[in-house]
Parts: sequence; structure tokens; C-alpha cells
Amino acid sequence: MIWNSQKQSHDRAARIIARSMFRELLASGYKTNDVVCLATELISLVAVHMSSGRALDSGD
Repeated sequence: MIWNSQKQSHDRAARIIARSMFRELLASGYKTNDVVCLATELISLVAVHMSSGRALDSGD
């Protein structure tokens, strides 16, 4: 299935971006706690976006 292949590709890209961001943040002097704070904020933004009724996959 094309959709499954595309989803796997997006999932892989997300993991690569996350690892790269993590390494860059640590290399820039951020502490692990700072990264946790960033991740918490990102999750909060996703939760607000989802609860507003907008689809995450809509591209907005």
C-alpha cells in the first residue's frame, strides 16, 4: 500500500528529526530538563490542536 509506505517514511523522518534536534540542543548547551520542557510544550500544543477539532493531518 502506498499510504502505509508513506506513513512509514514520515515516521522514520520524524524519528531522525527528533534525534537531530536532541543532539543539537545538547550540543548548544541545553540540559536534559530543558529538552523535557520543550517536549512537554510540543505535546501540549498538539493536544490543544486536537481538542480544537482540527485534524492533525490536514496540513494546517
